[in-house]
Amino acid sequence: MNYSSFERLILSAAAVLVLGTLAATIATGAAGYAGIVGQLAVLVVMFAAVRWGRKAGTIAAIAASLLYLGLQLPLISTSPSVKPAILVVTRLAGYCLIGIVGGELFARMKYFMAASEDSGMIDQWSGVYNQRYIASALEQAEARRQRYGEPFSVVLLELDVSLPAEQRADKLRGIVRAAASFMRDDVRMIDDVARLDDGRFLILLPHTSGANAPVVADRLSEGVCRALERKPGCAKTKCLGSEDDAEALSLLRSALAPDEEEAQAESGA
Repeated sequence: MNYSSFERLILSAAAVLVLGTLAATIATGAAGYAGIVGQLAVLVVMFAAVRWGRKAGTIAAIAASLLYLGLQLPLISTSPSVKPAILVVTRLAGYCLIGIVGGELFARMKYFMAASEDSGMIDQWSGVYNQRYIASALEQAEARRQRYGEPFSVVLLELDVSLPAEQRADKLRGIVRAAASFMRDDVRMIDDVARLDDGRFLILLPHTSGANAPVVADRLSEGVCRALERKPGCAKTKCLGSEDDAEALSLLRSALAPDEEEAQAESGA
């Protein structure tokens, strides 16, 4: 099962569970306006976590918590019982669990499922996608651009890490893994992070114009340097957008594509 199928399965199961519980509550007449909104907010938080990962899940969880708390404040302030307060705390904890913890787990699941499905899609050093996968993903992004007009951008990130010669074998893999882990957790779930054969990282940003890609590139560059505890500038980036850099992207796709012998070997396997 790929992540897209897993995403649909999780969201469908969550919708059935939440809507079924909501229908049962309404049938018994025990559901107030705040309760209905609170249960529907679970679906919003779940969708954000599954679709876009921890950051979006966290934002959705905070928004849902503030909304639900605002709706329940009148009841808490006028009720002599502690039950409404317990209900609110439980609901807020659920939002945070789904949005923050769930978003982190779903982000990791995307690459774990790819590794389980086909080990040829994952770079063993970094734990993110490899050149073979991202070459195919770029071709698909270009096909969607031509067919539906969907823009996309690419960020190429190169680490500039100086290590003593005697430490390279021991330290380089850990540095690559740490950088990849940060990028994987920082970008959206719909974005793909891959490590190329030459050691550079490529981040594919669907539905992102070339004008917005530098914002992502700067954030990733600064974040990677912090994660590696290196000085600013340890990660150099280059941005390409489908609107203005069509020729450069075409050359990049050609450079990343497997050679004829490799392609024949794969098709014959």
